[in-house]
Amino acid sequence: VVVVVVVVVVVVVVMYLSHGGSLRFAVGFVAGVLLREASARKGRRPPRSLLAPSSREGWDDASSPRVLVRRLERDDEDKGFLSLLSQLTTVGNVTSEQFASRLLDVRNGPEFVYVVEDGGAIVAAGTLVLERKFARGCGLCGHIEDVVVDERARGKGLGLVIVRALTRVAESVGCYKVILDCSEDNQAFYERCGMRRKEVQMALYFSD
Repeated sequence: VVVVVVVVVVVVVVMYLSHGGSLRFAVGFVAGVLLREASARKGRRPPRSLLAPSSREGWDDASSPRVLVRRLERDDEDKGFLSLLSQLTTVGNVTSEQFASRLLDVRNGPEFVYVVEDGGAIVAAGTLVLERKFARGCGLCGHIEDVVVDERARGKGLGLVIVRALTRVAESVGCYKVILDCSEDNQAFYERCGMRRKEVQMALYFSD
């Protein structure tokens, strides 16, 4: 991508100079383009959507059926997102205004909510939280949260799809690792997702 950008810029500059353009302006233009390209690459954004494999073999299996995993949208409230989330944890009485406000809050991160839609309903979801650290050269650490599959859609590999999508997004934006907390009952599932047990979880709740 960088090579293509450089070639295009060079062609434009040559054409500009051949028509009597200012060399100083041309140099400034090239520097600006290259700086913007470097900035864009450094601040890579999570994709709006991606196709994640559903087979056990994962990304290396070219023949694996792909499932569309996309970012949470405003209409997903009416497609049952909150009802789905309530199968995992306490949601409470979230109004449409609260939903819209929170969606606006997380639009640019560091929380990124991804969902799978089937037949007009949200059937799987998960969240990637990007922790901006001072350690690891001011690196990024990805936290996977709130992974849930609708009870009527379980057994189809959608949990695997969501976790794979979230880990791929974490890798694509430059995270040096991705971590999550889970119950003992779910340890085997996350091991199938390529993770391994490390240390323990601690928690302190301030409300029920």
